[in-house]
Amino acid sequence: MMKEYYEDGTLCYEGQWKNGMSHGQGKSYHNNGTLYYDGQWENNMYRGQGKYYRKDGTLGYDGQWRYNMSHGEGKSYREDGTLIYDGQWVNGKRHGIGKKYYEDGTIIYDGQWYNDKCDGQGKYYREDGTLLYEGEIVNNLPHEQGKYYLEDGTLIYDGQWENNIKNGQGKYYREDGTLGYDGQWRYNMSHGIGKKYYEDGTINYEGQWENHMPHGQGKYYREDGTLGYDGQWRYNMSHGEGKSYREDGTLQYQGQWVNDVFKG
Repeated sequence: MMKEYYEDGTLCYEGQWKNGMSHGQGKSYHNNGTLYYDGQWENNMYRGQGKYYRKDGTLGYDGQWRYNMSHGEGKSYREDGTLIYDGQWVNGKRHGIGKKYYEDGTIIYDGQWYNDKCDGQGKYYREDGTLLYEGEIVNNLPHEQGKYYLEDGTLIYDGQWENNIKNGQGKYYREDGTLGYDGQWRYNMSHGIGKKYYEDGTINYEGQWENHMPHGQGKYYREDGTLGYDGQWRYNMSHGEGKSYREDGTLQYQGQWVNDVFKG
């Protein structure tokens, strides 16, 4: 057993020693006398299993080390003692598979990490423990393919994301679970080519969209499935060249429309 002291006489290190260096099992201390590190050493560096403590005595990290950095499996803690993270580390950063927790102990995130950020495949949870999102994540944000859920577990959106924004191909579901929209999105709005559905699953509209509204070329269907209008739209209204049909399928009007009114 070897002991080393600060210049003022306070204990700096006590433990095993080899070739003039801390090596094996040992403890190091802050200059105020509180425990700094308790665990395994190799050539004066933390290596193996060990615990790091803050100057106020609270536990900061408990797990594996390599070259003075958290590396391997480990847990990090807040100053109040609550668990922050439990999982894999590489060179002092969260990297691999791990879980992050709220202060009350409920899980925030469960999945892959890269360079200290949520990155890869993972799940985000609300503070009440309900699943919020599952899918791909880049730089802590939903990105690429993923699913978004309500508090009761109902799936609301299944599709592509870009930096936490619905962007690309995706499906929107109503709270009762029925499909509401299937198509392209931009900045959280239906935008591009897509289909809107009635609650019974029959199609309501198929065609082009802009900012959540039919805009461009598209077809409107009645709830009984019959085609009502086929033509151009502008901001949710028939506008431009189009055809309207009766419920028996016969053509009613063909020509120019302005703001939902047939002009001939």
